[in-house]
Amino acid sequence: MKKQVTETFNELASVYEHFVDTTSLYNSEYERPAMLQQLPTDLTNKSVLDA
Repeated sequence: MKKQVTETFNELASVYEHFVDTTSLYNSEYERPAMLQQLPTDLTNKSVLDA
C-alpha cells in the first residue's frame, strides 16, 4: 500500500507542480508569492509534509 501511495503522490505532484491558477489575481499576485516567500531556499536533508 505504501508503494502505491508513493507512486500516486509522485504522479500527482508532477501535475500539480505545473498547474498555477493564473486567472485569479489574488492567487497569482498575493497568496502564491507570499506563500513561496515563507519556504526555505534550501530543503536539503529536510522532510516536507504537503498537506
